[in-house]
Amino acid sequence: MVYFIRAKSYFKYAQDLFSSLKDSYQSLSEEEFFKKAREVVFVALKALWALSQVTPPEKPPEFEEVLKASLKSLSEEKAAFLKNLCSQLDSRTEKARLVSSVEQLLNLIKDELKPIL
Repeated sequence: MVYFIRAKSYFKYAQDLFSSLKDSYQSLSEEEFFKKAREVVFVALKALWALSQVTPPEKPPEFEEVLKASLKSLSEEKAAFLKNLCSQLDSRTEKARLVSSVEQLLNLIKDELKPIL
C-alpha cells in the first residue's frame, strides 16, 4: 500500500514541476529548459516505477533504471511514445514541441495510475 502513496506523490510532484516548466519555458536558457524537462520526465516515470517497488530501494534509482522498468509496464504503443520522448530530450527538440510531449506523458501516466489516484 505504501508504494501507492509513493507513486501518487511522485506523480503530483511531476505535475507541479511541469506546471512550473510550462509557465517559464520561454524565459529559460536552453540548458536549463532541457535539465528541467528531463527532471519532469524522470519524476513522472518514477510514479510508474514506484508501483513495482514494494519496499524503497537502498539508493535512489538512475534514470535508465526507471526508464527500463517503465517501458516494461507499458503497452507497445505507449512504450514507443516514451522512447520517442526520450529521443526528443536527447536531441534537444524545439521547446514548445517538447512541452507538449511532456504534457502527453503526464496524461499517459495519469491514465496508468487512474486506479490509485
